[in-house]
Amino acid sequence: MKKPTRYIAAFDSHGCHADPPTMRAFWAFLALWKPEIRVAGGDHFDFSHLRTKASEGERYESGQQDFQWGLDFLRRFKPSHVAWGNHDARAWQLLDCPNANVRVQAERMIEEMEDAVKTAKVVIPYDKRQFIQIGNLKVIHGFSHGENAVRRAAAVYGRVLHGHIHRAESVRIDGIDVREAFSSGCLCKVDLKYNSRSLGTLRHENGWAYGEILPSGHTTVHLARRVGGVWHLPTEFRSIS
Repeated sequence: MKKPTRYIAAFDSHGCHADPPTMRAFWAFLALWKPEIRVAGGDHFDFSHLRTKASEGERYESGQQDFQWGLDFLRRFKPSHVAWGNHDARAWQLLDCPNANVRVQAERMIEEMEDAVKTAKVVIPYDKRQFIQIGNLKVIHGFSHGENAVRRAAAVYGRVLHGHIHRAESVRIDGIDVREAFSSGCLCKVDLKYNSRSLGTLRHENGWAYGEILPSGHTTVHLARRVGGVWHLPTEFRSIS
């Protein structure tokens, strides 16, 4: 009988904002789980200084450490699949800048980012029409915010896993076909300067997603979560008929 195929999906490490305890747990679990499919789900760079509405302080702060940490994560993770996120996409947006020097710098950044994921089989841009397919599960970075973000993902994409909102949740909506969305926790710190006054971020939590593609083609989804400072991560599963 064909064995299940293991996968892991990491979202939202945000470069220099990566959470050290979460990253240590993630690398330890990765070594234990040994997945055949590794999905980098986006926002592995923060690029705060590249935002259109970046504050003066953000514009003057150096982005080199943020960029290097993002590259280091991707090179160590060695993803087989990549879905760039909205923060990552800021590098591509600079290609439209009227300043030639900025465009040249953006080209260099993109070249390094693409080199860091050069072994990936699938790489998709931050585009609402594109997704990664693993078994019967789609993987995207995520496009919606707010209370109904996960429900909206299910309505649009069907069975889907995403990051973006830094919350570990799952929602299934009514329908003949299965429409079920999973949202993974993040690898970055949950409390950042730019969200310190947002009550909605109180639901943010660290984590990642993992599971198996079963011989039937069904893809299981498990959301890694920390409870009381301890990660509880089952790795042995059995099918009973």
